[in-house]
Amino acid sequence: MTHRFDDEIPLLLIGSFRAVVDELHDHLRDAGLGESRALHGFALKAIDDDGVSISELARRLGVTKQAAARTAQSMESAGLVERRADPSDSRATVITRTAHADAVLDEGERFYRRKEEQWRAQLGDERYEALRDGLRELAGSEPVTSIPGWLGRATRA
Repeated sequence: MTHRFDDEIPLLLIGSFRAVVDELHDHLRDAGLGESRALHGFALKAIDDDGVSISELARRLGVTKQAAARTAQSMESAGLVERRADPSDSRATVITRTAHADAVLDEGERFYRRKEEQWRAQLGDERYEALRDGLRELAGSEPVTSIPGWLGRATRA
């Protein structure tokens, strides 16, 4: 028996996600905003304007504290975040976005708005709205920022 994978909706969704994220990263690089990883986008969106602790970042991403710390280190090396001592707990560290990270997020948002306009033009208003509404319904209530943790965990028992 031959197994076909190329038309399964979950794989089409993941393939579409990967294609647009790859296009975004090419766009950010061409715009002079440097190299970044898909994980950085999830992590940056999980950081409040006032910053976030490593523990809270881990919770929001659905990963271990060690994984969150590695991600923070990677983003710090890329100039996307800064670490500072938590004023309310000298043992804790707060991660804050840099101006560079905000520029990356702003440009990413502009890119996605243009991409959505292209999709709307390609599909037409009615099909675009139906697609968006259907995906919202199917996506469930899990926060999008938790996708990195989901990708790294075993399936549910």
